[in-house]
Amino acid sequence: MQTTPFLVNVIIVLLALLYASYLDLKKREIDDWVWIASVVIGFPIMLYDQLIIQEAHNIILVIVSIALTIVLGIGFYKAGFYGGADAKALITISLVLPLMHNGVRIHPFLPISTLLNGLISSLSIPLVMLPLNLYKLLIKKENLFENIDDHPVRKAIALFLGTKIKNPDRHKFWGPMEIQTKDGRRKFNFSPSFESFWAPLSSGEWATPSIPLVVFITAGFIIDLILGDIFSHLVYLFTS
Repeated sequence: MQTTPFLVNVIIVLLALLYASYLDLKKREIDDWVWIASVVIGFPIMLYDQLIIQEAHNIILVIVSIALTIVLGIGFYKAGFYGGADAKALITISLVLPLMHNGVRIHPFLPISTLLNGLISSLSIPLVMLPLNLYKLLIKKENLFENIDDHPVRKAIALFLGTKIKNPDRHKFWGPMEIQTKDGRRKFNFSPSFESFWAPLSSGEWATPSIPLVVFITAGFIIDLILGDIFSHLVYLFTS
């Protein structure tokens, strides 16, 4: 049963994630007070809910969720899989909303299912890029591969990962998808460095969007509230 303190904490986490996503998209920087304020307000509410209202029935699961999230969150950050803000977002969720029991799920650990939902939702980028590029190619008759000297298979892959931009000022935090070889040929580069996302782009250059992971974590959290753990849905779909 979802208690009133639980619902209050849902609002706290949702507002924090939405604001963090806004800051990350606008400034590529999230103030630590966003996470600190959420934990300072939400952690005591979570303890009251778990210890008093629910009489500590799930306290072991709460401890496991927090410990597991801290280990994985910091571990993935140290391994370079994502940034510090993403780790802080997951740890904040674990301290404010460690468990979720609604919907289809293999486990009740909300921070973990939120991350998995977010990673799955990040696959939406190719689903947006491909129709956009097909529209440019087939409807607007644009020559997207002008002066690009690369293999047809790599050109096909590029259609899923980015697009040719005309106005660099409207594509802040996009990264270049091209490199120039020593003989002057332009080829696709599907692994741009982090620093390249800060470099200025040129009109007519291929680029790929850099959407912060915290945006997908926010999407994953919302998906979890509505549908539950998408990974669990997929497991049941292929095993039932």
